[in-house]
Amino acid sequence: MTTHRKRESVDVMARVIVGVIILALVAGVVGVRLAITGGDVGCVFAQDPALCVALKGVER
Repeated sequence: MTTHRKRESVDVMARVIVGVIILALVAGVVGVRLAITGGDVGCVFAQDPALCVALKGVER
C-alpha cells in the first residue's frame, strides 16, 4: 500500500514542479515586455509594445 501513496505523491510533486515552471515562464515574458515598454503597464499586453509606447508618446 505504501507504493501507491508514494506514486501519488510523486504525481503531485511533478504537477507542482510543472506549475512552477509555467508560472516562471509567464513571469519572465511579462517582465521582458514590461522592460520593453519602459514600465508602462498599459502597453505590456499590446501586440506591439514598442509601437504602443511610441504612440502614447506622440499623444502627450
